[in-house]
Amino acid sequence: MQVSPYTWSLRERALQSLARAEEKGLVEGVTVVLAGSAVSPYADSRSGVDLVLIAPPGWEKGEELSSLLAREGVFAEVVGAEEFALRLREGEDGALATLLEGEFLREGAVGRSELLDLLPPAEELWGRKARGAWREMRRRRASLAWALRRGQLLYALENVTRFLEAASALLLYLSSRPLPHRKWLLQAALRTEEGQKLRPLVYRLISSLGDLALLGGCYSLRRNRVYNLLGEIESFLRQSLPEGRGEKK
Repeated sequence: MQVSPYTWSLRERALQSLARAEEKGLVEGVTVVLAGSAVSPYADSRSGVDLVLIAPPGWEKGEELSSLLAREGVFAEVVGAEEFALRLREGEDGALATLLEGEFLREGAVGRSELLDLLPPAEELWGRKARGAWREMRRRRASLAWALRRGQLLYALENVTRFLEAASALLLYLSSRPLPHRKWLLQAALRTEEGQKLRPLVYRLISSLGDLALLGGCYSLRRNRVYNLLGEIESFLRQSLPEGRGEKK
């Protein structure tokens, strides 16, 4: 994945803080991963440094290490090795993003190759997650129809947002990628191969959101602009679903 021009400076800050922590004997046995915006295309001059600390059983220096790093402007998430392994087996996006897109600055009691071995088969993992995103996307469009019929503007807006989130998740899962932070979700999805093809429809949808002030311009779902644009996005994604990565029915 492409990274930001600011990644190098953020990485250097992390390494300097990590070196001071090592001098104090605070990271023995700990696997340290650079994560967050620092390893994404979205870092800028205001981005912070985020580390994930995967701790071995019995490690008790998490509070002291986190405090030291915080004084230097580095945020650290401490997670036990067993808990992190469980998150990977369950396909939790945060753990997957740390493993697959983070940079391992230090390998302790558990290494990257060992963690990779814990992942389910790729087709099983991404297929399951894609099917869940597809079902959520279709639920959100159905809920939008319900909200429009009843003139529930805020609920309609919520369903459009959640539809876009589910569609973004589906695009990333079809590319075998975990979800980034929610604030980058749509950007990341529209950078995928299929997402680039979908951009015109998404831009039309976002440009049409003002229509919801008039309940989409029409109470009839067949003529409702916002509802129908969601239908076009759904149709496009249905065609993009390979066997095993979603439900075409």
